Amino acid sequence: MSEPPSDVLERCLRDLEERIDPAADEANLAAWVDFLEDRCPSDIFLPPGRP
Repeated sequence: MSEPPSDVLERCLRDLEERIDPAADEANLAAWVDFLEDRCPSDIFLPPGRP
C-alpha cells in the first residue's frame, strides 16, 4: 500500500527543511541583494554555490 500524497509531501518537506543551511542561505541572499542594489563586486554576477 502506498503512502497518501499528504504523507509523502510532509516527508519530503521535512527532508528539505533538514537540508537547509541557514548560513549558506544568508550568504546567498546577501549576494543577490548586493547584485540587485548594484553592489556586485565584478562584471559578471555569480551567486554563491549551494553546498
